[in-house]
Amino acid sequence: MDIESNVGGTDRLVRGVLAAVLTVVAVTAIRRGSRVTGLLAVTGALGLGFNAVTCFCGVNESLGIDTTQDWYSHTASRAFAPLSAVYRW
Repeated sequence: MDIESNVGGTDRLVRGVLAAVLTVVAVTAIRRGSRVTGLLAVTGALGLGFNAVTCFCGVNESLGIDTTQDWYSHTASRAFAPLSAVYRW
């Protein structure tokens, strides 16, 4: 089974940060005795963490969304282009 990446760049970073935040929320909720909130936060953290680590999201695939080439990667690739490509002499 070959899974193509469809999560990258800023999207991947945001998913990783949200997974970490939801993990803290889950631990805090479970310590306070709110099992339902803790379970929901753990489920969200696991899903977003999986997306960030594997660079794959089933929802993105279903909707035809691919964030592996976001605006930042295009800008960065142009910033380091050779001068002959930037200034067409």
